[in-house]
Amino acid sequence: MRRVYRNHFFKIDRFPVRVGSIGAAEPLTEVCRFRYPESRWRRYDKMRRFPAGLLVVGDAICSFNPIYGQGMTVAALQAQALRQCLYRGANDLARRYFRAAAKPIGVAWRFAVGGDLNLPEVEGPRPLSLRLTNRYVDRLQTAAESDIVVAEQFTKVIALIDPPTRLLHPKMMIRVATANPRRRQRDSQPEQAGVAGRADDRTPLSDMLSE
Repeated sequence: MRRVYRNHFFKIDRFPVRVGSIGAAEPLTEVCRFRYPESRWRRYDKMRRFPAGLLVVGDAICSFNPIYGQGMTVAALQAQALRQCLYRGANDLARRYFRAAAKPIGVAWRFAVGGDLNLPEVEGPRPLSLRLTNRYVDRLQTAAESDIVVAEQFTKVIALIDPPTRLLHPKMMIRVATANPRRRQRDSQPEQAGVAGRADDRTPLSDMLSE
């Protein structure tokens, strides 16, 4: 269960820099780049046995493409799952904890895998459901550029605050359907390339939209 992606996400020159702030600053060290070429989920929740007195958290369970900014959030949700499991005692703790932690991991995993598979150079199957979801999310992001309601709801979903099904509410789908698709086309013109380079960092919801 892993997806490969390219490190070209992290080119700093894609982002505009404001003169007088970061542009005038002096770097203290060399740029540190993330070079681990895959996302990986170690399925401890499917193990029949696990050593007593030990647990695994954070990236040791699942490491994501860091462009999506979900690692810390998922680690916090794992800690929350552990707290809830400890309330019920230490009996069979590892099995209960890993199964509880797999739920938030699964949501973030679908975000990351869907986003990576939206790039042509990433290897992996692209079923019809994923392609349709990518198109919907692209329209949703277009609507979010001018619709604060869509933007707020999309932000809550990708931040793992609200479930992805919120984006399929009829009122939300109407807002997405009536968004102006030409806006994104205008933003992708050469004179806006410095900013529009970020448009590829979409976060498709994959098939979990129907869950």
